[in-house]
Amino acid sequence: MYELAQNAQSEISQMIEGQVSGFQKELADSIDKVARNAPAGSDVAVAAMKSSLAATTAAMDNMSKVVKQAASFADTNFKPAASNAAKTVETASGKKSNGKRK
Repeated sequence: MYELAQNAQSEISQMIEGQVSGFQKELADSIDKVARNAPAGSDVAVAAMKSSLAATTAAMDNMSKVVKQAASFADTNFKPAASNAAKTVETASGKKSNGKRK
């Protein structure tokens, strides 16, 4: 069950990353079009938009890396904990069924 959820999360993450990447590319293309058609003297505004887009892209990339690291950390710690919990339940179930009262 955990692996199913993990695979679904991975697929959703890849889909979202693809959509964000596509959006960023379209936005960069739009800024380039604006820059080509902008009136003289608007260089500063266009540069500010490009700088803002670059900063946002860098922040999104860093956030994506942090989320992936957190997921990897959680996965690394969750698997042994789930395994230990399952063993504990099996042990407890075995003791209960062996110690049934008649």
